[in-house]
Amino acid sequence: MQSPSPKQKEQAVVAIRTLRSGRTPLPRKRQLMRSLFGDYRAQMEAERRQALRALQTGEEPEGPILLKA
Repeated sequence: MQSPSPKQKEQAVVAIRTLRSGRTPLPRKRQLMRSLFGDYRAQMEAERRQALRALQTGEEPEGPILLKA
């Protein structure tokens, strides 16, 4: 994998700062997520389903599991 350019690093830092900010409006965060990750909502739903399936079967899930309460 190629290391990111300085411009890409700066864009990533700005994106992280924007997403973590409590003052940034939610529509702006959604717009940023969609531009960076495509259809992130479908990805999150697929990961949630995979995690629930793993919990029901008693298997060890792949990757980090973050479930909403």
